[in-house]
Amino acid sequence: MVEKYDVSIDDGKLKTSRRRDITQKKHGSTWYYVGLAGQIGYAIAIPLAGGALVGSYFDSKSLTASRYTLLGLGIGFFISIVGFYSVIKEITRK
Repeated sequence: MVEKYDVSIDDGKLKTSRRRDITQKKHGSTWYYVGLAGQIGYAIAIPLAGGALVGSYFDSKSLTASRYTLLGLGIGFFISIVGFYSVIKEITRK
């Protein structure tokens, strides 16, 4: 993160003051938190749905009952946990 400063000279003395970053102002808005909730939802839902769809496709091609669907759901669950962790880590870093 780049820090920005204002520099001024008063009575022969150099004064600096730190500027607030524009992204810091967005953290208080309602839409910022709605966006975060959506980001967490997509990080969980897309891998689960994708794993189920791909597993279902392989089940229909190989004529197995639900072996690949459950495997796809398991892989999707693992990916969604990793995605959820990365989103939460990014949120707490800001």
